[in-house]
Amino acid sequence: MIRLCTALVLCALLLCGCGEAGGPVQAGGVAPDFRAQDVLGRTHYLNDELDRPLVLTFFATWCAPCRREIPLMIELEKRHAGRVNVLCVVVDAQAIDSVRSLVAELKIPYPMLLDESGRIKRIYGVQSLPTTLVIRPDRKIAARFVGFDDQDAAALDELLLRLVAVK
Repeated sequence: MIRLCTALVLCALLLCGCGEAGGPVQAGGVAPDFRAQDVLGRTHYLNDELDRPLVLTFFATWCAPCRREIPLMIELEKRHAGRVNVLCVVVDAQAIDSVRSLVAELKIPYPMLLDESGRIKRIYGVQSLPTTLVIRPDRKIAARFVGFDDQDAAALDELLLRLVAVK
């Protein structure tokens, strides 16, 4: 009987992916920590970035809406400099040369992290790009945006102003 129970527990853990797969991390949920290198080779940990509200966005070089999001994120980062952190997770990390060119061309001021194995994308349940999350310093997800346009940018800016005012 003990062997059967142990086998069932092990099967259940394998089927659920041990917390890696599953549904998307939603507003109210806890942001999973991760480690990734940026395009300059520096290592970043999510928890190290949570000294203030964090905008975490997922990007691919082939994604046209992601490219349209960049100027909005640059403006947002400038407007909230020193009060909000911005991180971008690049899900097509094999395109590192294209990402480096994009960073230089657009003067992207925030870290572009390489999700080489796709693990970060999986643990956050990202299925569409761009996906953008706002994470409070207590690791709780304040909002999740799938797709991104001017209306989302305005809602994101308003949310950040509220989160910064609470501090």
